[in-house]
Amino acid sequence: MNGLDNVQVEHPNELVTSASAFIHAEYGFRGSATILLNPADATADSFNLLNLRAGLRGENFSVEGFVENVLDATTVTGASPIAVAGSLELDQELVIGPTRRFGVRVKITF
Repeated sequence: MNGLDNVQVEHPNELVTSASAFIHAEYGFRGSATILLNPADATADSFNLLNLRAGLRGENFSVEGFVENVLDATTVTGASPIAVAGSLELDQELVIGPTRRFGVRVKITF
């Protein structure tokens, strides 16, 4: 997955003048893959990734709530070779992406 497809809807807000409400969604899919260092031990399953954001944006501020990895997919983002203690063999350590995260971001500019 080189990037995420996304869509954003923004609409002027009547409650706060010169501000607009927005909803933003990002979606991506990665098929299964075999890690080349040791193919017998490292197959990364396919996964769907969905991120959502919604908020209010004005000239000098923005407030948004977000959920990243909405589907709580286990994402393998790579592998790193590691030495096996006491031998000349290499093993690998899979790099796992973040699990579901959520929060609020507030930005104010002066």
